[in-house]
Parts: sequence; C-alpha cells; structure tokens
Amino acid sequence: MTESAIAHRPQRVDCALGLLLWIELGKSAGSRSSSGRARGLSAEVVSGIRDYVEANLHSDITLAELAQVAELSRYHFIRAFRQSTGLPPYQYLLLRRIERAKEMLRSGALPNEVAVSVGFPNADSFGRTFRRITGLTPKQYERRCTVAAFCVGRCIRFPCERQFKQCG
Repeated sequence: MTESAIAHRPQRVDCALGLLLWIELGKSAGSRSSSGRARGLSAEVVSGIRDYVEANLHSDITLAELAQVAELSRYHFIRAFRQSTGLPPYQYLLLRRIERAKEMLRSGALPNEVAVSVGFPNADSFGRTFRRITGLTPKQYERRCTVAAFCVGRCIRFPCERQFKQCG
C-alpha cells in the first residue's frame, strides 16, 4: 500500500479515544450507587494504578501487581477496575503501551527499540499488537508522521493523528 493510500484512508477509532474515555470515567470513580454500595475504585486508587503503570510500562506488569497496588484480590480488582474505567486492566495496559510507542515513534526511535522500551517481549509481538490497535504497522505509522503533502509549490505538514487532505 502506498503512502498516499495510507494517508487518505479513513481513520480508525484511535486508542487515544479509549484513554479519554478512561480518564472521564476515572473522574467519577468512587461514586456510590443508589443502594449505597461502592461503585468501582476510588479516584486515589485509580490515580495510584495509573502512576504505577506509567512508571513500570517497560516491564512485565502482572495482574497481581496491579491488584496489590489497589490492595484488593485479583478477582475484585478486575471487576472494580472495569467498573471504574470501562476497560479491563490488560486492555488499559496495552493502550498505554501503544500510546507511549506512538510518542517514541514520532520522536524518531526505531521500532525495535520502541518494542523493548514499552514492555513487549519482541518486535513481532509489538508489531502485531500495534497494527491491531492502530490499523498501521509501526513503520507505516513512523512514515506517516514524517510525510509532507506538497500542494502547488508549497509544503503543508499535517499532524500525524489527522488525515492528510488533498489541496485543490
């Protein structure tokens, strides 16, 4: 597929939308239902989990570690995290890894280096996951972020998260 075909292809729902949803849902964490029972995790616990994930994104983060940060059993943590954020813990972790990888690719890091830096066991696993979530391979994403659209003698550069538009 050519770069121009990639550039004009409709955008998939980006994982950034999932993160925005997670942040918005996290704001209401800790609220109570009409029955008086706690609904999900408190905002402090969600913040602690978010900080732990960010600090340890490069390593293999287990469900047991996240549950320990929340001071809950694994089973209760999964349910409470999903109720608070709308995402299961593993999905949130993958989305954070892919968002960090996108930042690194935009800054010029090589895909193999990025894979290790964001906690994937190898470049193949990283590539498959990146493509499944973003719709592009890491190399395509990297190229897309540096492509410039030339229009009638002038160069217009668009942010890589938006579609490239035809000049006319």
